[in-house]
Amino acid sequence: MNYLFYRVYTFYKMRDINPMMMAIQYIVFLQVVMLFATIETIDILFDNIIYNFINAYSMYSVHYTIVIGIIVIVINLLIYNKKKIPYLVSKYNGSILNQQIKMWMVFSVAPLILLITIYLLSVTCS
Repeated sequence: MNYLFYRVYTFYKMRDINPMMMAIQYIVFLQVVMLFATIETIDILFDNIIYNFINAYSMYSVHYTIVIGIIVIVINLLIYNKKKIPYLVSKYNGSILNQQIKMWMVFSVAPLILLITIYLLSVTCS
């Protein structure tokens, strides 16, 4: 995640857009997609246990979603603070990965995980 944060941060820094906020938004989106994929996989493997829990407490499902979203955002704000950015820049600046991994690959990670999860759901549920 640190490398992805660094790449998104430097991408938006070159364009004079708020790089800190954009990088944190990307990391949060990626983590939420991975959390969704994990929850759906667990739900399929353990015979809809999570789906049944959500149905039993459906009136609180929006609250759970908001709380989980706030927790993920706060954790990322604490992890990727302004003090850590110089460390990440010094660590990954000039890395060989910067030449091998293109920006379109970095930005396609989350949609790719989401599409694979949806495909696996459609295959297993039908």
